[in-house]
Amino acid sequence: MTIANIRWFKDLGIKDIPEVGGKNASLGEMIQHLSPMGVIVPDGFATTASAFHAFLDKNHLSEKIYAELKKLDVTNMRSLQKVGQRIRASIIKAPFLPEFQKELEVAYQELVSQYGRSCSLA
Repeated sequence: MTIANIRWFKDLGIKDIPEVGGKNASLGEMIQHLSPMGVIVPDGFATTASAFHAFLDKNHLSEKIYAELKKLDVTNMRSLQKVGQRIRASIIKAPFLPEFQKELEVAYQELVSQYGRSCSLA
């Protein structure tokens, strides 16, 4: 199975920041440069920016988010709280694309096979 939306830390480097973000790319750099020196950095995986954008597009979340932000009164903390809650609720309720869900399951099972069921996830 080709996993287009998942990238393993061990395969990432600084050049991958646009695709997976700085923290994930830094983990890849640490694995590549510290592992040969005997420093143990656990592997893991990142989801890609393109997977995130596909998720937003399929669920029409960008439109919902922008509509909520237009209602925002930046001088009112209560308004900020309510708008943030509605945006988070929209994201949480939105389903993943089936192919992305499958890729996540495959990647997770690979982590479990490497580190066991008690591996930490973020």
